[in-house]
Amino acid sequence: MHAHTWRRTGVALLTATALIGAAGCGSGDTAQSGSSSDAGLEQSSIDIGLTGVGSISNVPLYLADSLGYFKDNGLTVKLTAVKGGTTAIQSLVTNTVDATTNEYIHTLSLQQQNKNVESVAVFSTAPTYSLVVTKGHFDATVKDLPNMNIGVVSLGGSTEDLIRYVFETNDLDPAAAKLVATGAGSTQTAAIKAGQVGALIATEPTLTSSLESGEVKPLVDFRKPSVIEDMFGGKAPFWSLLVTNKFAQDNPKTVQALVSANVKALDYIHSHSAQEIADRLPGDLFYPDGNKDLFIQILEGVMDGFSTDAVMPQDGPQRIADYLKVSRPDTDLGALDLSKTYDDSFAKAAAH
Repeated sequence: MHAHTWRRTGVALLTATALIGAAGCGSGDTAQSGSSSDAGLEQSSIDIGLTGVGSISNVPLYLADSLGYFKDNGLTVKLTAVKGGTTAIQSLVTNTVDATTNEYIHTLSLQQQNKNVESVAVFSTAPTYSLVVTKGHFDATVKDLPNMNIGVVSLGGSTEDLIRYVFETNDLDPAAAKLVATGAGSTQTAAIKAGQVGALIATEPTLTSSLESGEVKPLVDFRKPSVIEDMFGGKAPFWSLLVTNKFAQDNPKTVQALVSANVKALDYIHSHSAQEIADRLPGDLFYPDGNKDLFIQILEGVMDGFSTDAVMPQDGPQRIADYLKVSRPDTDLGALDLSKTYDDSFAKAAAH
């Protein structure tokens, strides 16, 4: 990867939009596990709304399910497909579901709407996509980005925010970015093959398959935690398990059981191979085309990005706020209370 310079102004979160589009939401697939016994919990049955049932970021949940960790903690867990991140968040704040997996960054925007949602477990500290260049641009650096069409999942979305951040932190004018909406999945692959873009934020499975075929080359590989830390000035939360503040206050034992099961699943991820992890996951959700080998490659590329303990990175919330200040400078963050956007006491207790 070519050298590039980053201003260490802080940061954070990137995009669920890309991830959601890449994974799809399935067709209402659900999974249940656990025991109906109370085990001293406020409630023993939990419904979790998932944006992209087969999203790679949801691997911890499905491992906790298949390995019996939910059951061990007295929980019956239902994993329900929800179409899109916005719908998932709406389902959470209206109490249609008890929890959801999503970007931590949503907790900040929700607080601005007087809706208090918090992260109780950080699943990943790096996203599952990369900024890549296409054939004919393999010698390009970040400084060359204004000279080419740049693919984003959707105009005005979070992938555009990320490109704006890349421009701003490399002394480039965001207004000079020539953005093209490529969508995700097959439409993104088609844009690469047609030569419509010189660079793009490639999502899975397009990213891994295009790297394998030699059609793209990494420019900034966001999947690597070292790249994120260099770019953002330290670790930041990406994908999290979210609940409302009220749910956590009213159901602390239930939330503790839920987090404990997922912390154990994260430990499994870091102590087993991608092959062993894939063997424990439902293939119809994670590789519905039957290409298990490609899924294992995808998993190998993101393993380092999974959190080891689900604890919020120190100063992570502030890096998210700093990211917003740069990517959306018109956003007023003055009234934010970041302490209400996460509670890592559950993850810390699970580690003991």
